Amino acid sequence: MRKLLFLFLYLIGTQQAFSQWNNNTTINNLVANPAQSNSQSWCVTDGSGGSIIIFSSDDDIYAQKISSAGNISWGSTSAPVLICNAINGQNFDNAIADGAGGAFIVWDDFRHDLDNGEIYMQQVNSAGVALWAANGIRVTNTPNNNDFSGYLCTDGSGGVIVYWNWDNNVNNTQTAAQRYNGAGVAQWTANGVAVSSSPGFRLGTGIVSDGASGAILFFMDSRDDLNGTDYDFLINNDIINLNIYAQRLNGSGVRLWTNNGVAVCTATSNQYDNGLNTAVSDGSGGAIYLFGDRRDDIPDMNGDPTNVDLYAQKLNSSGVAQWAANGVPVTRAAGNQVEESIASDGAGGIVASWQNESNPRIYSQKIISSGTANWTLNGILISPASSVSHDARLIADGAGNFIYGFLTDFGSETRLLAQKVNATGALQWGVNSAAVCNNTAGISALPAIVLSDNSGAILSWADSRNIATGLDIFASKMLSSGILAGGSTSMFISTANGNWNNPATWVGGVVPSATAQVTVRHSVTVSASTTCKSLRVEQPAGNVIVNTGIKLTITN
Repeated sequence: MRKLLFLFLYLIGTQQAFSQWNNNTTINNLVANPAQSNSQSWCVTDGSGGSIIIFSSDDDIYAQKISSAGNISWGSTSAPVLICNAINGQNFDNAIADGAGGAFIVWDDFRHDLDNGEIYMQQVNSAGVALWAANGIRVTNTPNNNDFSGYLCTDGSGGVIVYWNWDNNVNNTQTAAQRYNGAGVAQWTANGVAVSSSPGFRLGTGIVSDGASGAILFFMDSRDDLNGTDYDFLINNDIINLNIYAQRLNGSGVRLWTNNGVAVCTATSNQYDNGLNTAVSDGSGGAIYLFGDRRDDIPDMNGDPTNVDLYAQKLNSSGVAQWAANGVPVTRAAGNQVEESIASDGAGGIVASWQNESNPRIYSQKIISSGTANWTLNGILISPASSVSHDARLIADGAGNFIYGFLTDFGSETRLLAQKVNATGALQWGVNSAAVCNNTAGISALPAIVLSDNSGAILSWADSRNIATGLDIFASKMLSSGILAGGSTSMFISTANGNWNNPATWVGGVVPSATAQVTVRHSVTVSASTTCKSLRVEQPAGNVIVNTGIKLTITN
């Protein structure tokens, strides 16, 4: 008869003297808990293995830095660095690393008009000091226009290029861009340069540095729509042929490609973006763009899509498409593919992730430089097969692998998991992934992820465990082995179902020693008496079975 070792063997997290990270998945590291209720976070690298985390709090914008060692570096958790608290509120849009340990931040700002926003920006340095005007510099000054959804890319010279949308509620939505030097001084014409002047609606969706002081900008465009391009059609969602175009601006703001942009995809029916920057550099002055596509869709009786696929296209520095006309398929699986995310593969291709709505799991595909899908048709399964997963973000780890952070629902609880995939598409952290946050209060906003040192990652998110302060911002660091930072270097983690004494059961192929801190994410059988220092059994798949007459000794 076998004996099941239950969860009372759960390891109680301890902080080590050499690190401030807490490796307990129900505690994690508090980043910010000001008195206001906070929203989802965004993070960028600090260039030294740490993370700069930007977030909104009651319509104001704040930032905090957590170092590679897990130390809060700016202000305190209750008083992070204030980026903007101007009247009437702000909507955070985007942030990027400035290349010098700080960050550029852009937002929609309503200090001048409650109904119509304007674009504002700020640069914060590595010490958390705002370098430009208090509460940010004003990018747009266009009364009666609503300016919104700013995107950023570096200009490669210590400055930044900002790309945004504007709408005057009379004409069609348009896009514009502006370049700033490191002192926060605009380099192009006031209120930015127009990306295209063709008739029709357009909405900016992504920006990539061209590596030569300019940028490649992507936008959805209605110029080919059969219903026409006037505003009345657009506000009634009557567009039936929305396509994707792109333009390149040089360092002086001059359009380098066809005046109104080159076609990325003009396939019949709508192509669109999910509102995130799903564009990356190809490493050679061009760019790769990931987009949703309805060319094979049969709408339901309400006109809603039932079969959205994902496609990608690569443009070289001259704006010439490098892959098949109208893009190559990333996935053509049945149902709607949503919540896409993208990372460069470092060799002229991409890795993309998404959720399949009809089978709500996270999938991923690699498209190599030639435009060929490199992994399983319609993507590999990233998230646990038995649970609903959503809101994935991914990064390249700099060593040929890719790290994903995503939310997974366990009953009424939402937890944060992570997974690593190698260059061939093989899961590295087990089929059930690695736990980042198992707090039962649940996570209320999508995660953010940034590369840390030694091919690890820092993930941040908002959750409501401290209900008195609303949503607070937390973070944890995942090591390249799939273990949370903050524990002993003698930590071991299961990588597959199996026998305790079989090296193949453990990450690294080494059986735990008597001084090991052990994390079990699979079904592990102890068939010979053994000793370890501590043991954590993670749900939903972790359990330890001790055979009759065998002893498992835990010394902690």
